[in-house]
Amino acid sequence: MKIILQQKILVNILSIALCLPFFSYSQEGRTIDSIRQRLKKIPAEDKIGKVKESIALGQQYIFASNYTAAMDCYQQALTIAQNINNDSLEAGCYVGLAVIAYYQHDLPKDSLYNFKALTIFRKNHDTLREGKTLRNIAATYAQEGDLANANKYFGQSSSIFMQMHQLKLAAGIYSNMAAMYRWDLRKSIELELAAKEIWDKDPNDGVLPAVNLGNLGSHYFYLVKFDSLQFIKHDALISASASENLERAERYLRQSIQLAGQNNDINHQSHFMGELSELLAYKGNFKDAYYNIRKYYETQDSIFSQENKNKIAQLESAREMDVKNKEIVNKELQLSTQRKQQIFFITGLLLLAVIGCLLYWQGRIRKKTNTTLMQLNNELNEANKTKARFFAILSHDLRSPVASLVNFLRLQKKKPDSLTEQQVQNHEQKIEASAESLLETMETMLLWSKGQMENFKPSMQTVPVNNLFNYLERTFSSTTQTGIVFINPAGLSVITDENYLQTIMHNLTSNAIKALKHTPNALIEWKAFEQDGKTVLSVTDNGPGLTEESMFTLFNEATAVNARTGLGLHLIRDLAKAIQCKITVKAAPGSGTVFSLFA
Repeated sequence: MKIILQQKILVNILSIALCLPFFSYSQEGRTIDSIRQRLKKIPAEDKIGKVKESIALGQQYIFASNYTAAMDCYQQALTIAQNINNDSLEAGCYVGLAVIAYYQHDLPKDSLYNFKALTIFRKNHDTLREGKTLRNIAATYAQEGDLANANKYFGQSSSIFMQMHQLKLAAGIYSNMAAMYRWDLRKSIELELAAKEIWDKDPNDGVLPAVNLGNLGSHYFYLVKFDSLQFIKHDALISASASENLERAERYLRQSIQLAGQNNDINHQSHFMGELSELLAYKGNFKDAYYNIRKYYETQDSIFSQENKNKIAQLESAREMDVKNKEIVNKELQLSTQRKQQIFFITGLLLLAVIGCLLYWQGRIRKKTNTTLMQLNNELNEANKTKARFFAILSHDLRSPVASLVNFLRLQKKKPDSLTEQQVQNHEQKIEASAESLLETMETMLLWSKGQMENFKPSMQTVPVNNLFNYLERTFSSTTQTGIVFINPAGLSVITDENYLQTIMHNLTSNAIKALKHTPNALIEWKAFEQDGKTVLSVTDNGPGLTEESMFTLFNEATAVNARTGLGLHLIRDLAKAIQCKITVKAAPGSGTVFSLFA
């Protein structure tokens, strides 16, 4: 689940970095209220002035994430521009409409508007705006995953900006291309720092510098979060210290949030608050992390509630918007009487009560969801640990027979005349039988691991003990000279996970064979019997006996897993615990070892 969430965050960063409205504005004198006041004062005959101010107002509504109002402004401006045959202003409207379509994830319509604007700019030889539109088109292709066309149009745009010495606009190209290299964190950081250096010398009054700082902070965080420092070059750009990279990440994210707030860029400010909350939680600062994630969800919920209105506004024409505005004015005039004002006030109170209940209910649902997510994460961590132990078993169980096979082949290569023809034939038969047994074991384990990948938990069922004994007999009959005896007079069965228990018994048998390597008349005895209502499986050998250190490894979960402490016993202990199987052991130097499994 974490992995899925971590991948989703990366996609959002690319989307935000590329779907920028590529226009600049000045904070001074550009607030929504002041523009609306100036728009009212423009004479009716000043059509050009109305179009320009409507475009400026639409830009401000985009920054405020009010796409319904922004669409209204651009539709009215486009109608006027077409009526007065001013294709330059018409192209400006297409640029704004493309931005709104992009934020609504309507990429085909975004491309349509951008290419309409590009045609007009090229016809009018408006080179600067042509470069900006090419950059918009490249961003759309990048969002669609068409990186070839994205690089093509970014290259054309960058060439125009460099020829015109528009370094700030070239910096915007660096920032957007950095998002395309999101899997090469070093390349992304280099491009983002190059853009930052240009904007530090000559500040840009658009939203792109804030987004560039936020992406830069996120990429420094990902170096540590996804453990990429060990695979990347360390220098002044990227430190080998995780804490130093985390400090850089937090500094750039906070700068981004502050700059976006100054620009009234609610959308990007909210997004990087979410990024900062994740970073703070990773560092253990849960108080500040909670504050930022709360602000993030409050803002995102507000924007999300606007989406249905945006879709409706997208389908409405400028004429329909005018009709709607007139209807609203008429309804407002009808509320002039005292009685209607009282009704409106009571309705408002009821709505507030309903909203309060909804917010309370939403909070409870979110709390329950967070609790469920934490539980799922814990279960995932436990499953990952079990999977790691299982694949360690593969190495432990398959290494010994393969090593025996290699040793025999080396002996045959170095001293081919040391064996008679009959001995060679016998060994070849044993090798073939051993290889077939080994292949069967590998196929069984790999098929089991495949079936367990989604839900790595034991599957408890009734298993005849004779099936388990037959498995061991097939596995070891052709790979060892040690005698193995199986005793199950009562034909007992056990309720367990057959694959887990087979693995435990396989390891115990393999360990017993190793222990009897230098023991004359070596013998291993597997026996099944009932004791206190439970089926007991015991394995006895006449070897030198298990050491105290090995028994300590078996029963002490705090012991570290390594070759010296005995990997096999450690795995036997963990698998037995997973299927609730109790293990006891009796051993004395020189008198052999007895393992008992209480299934």
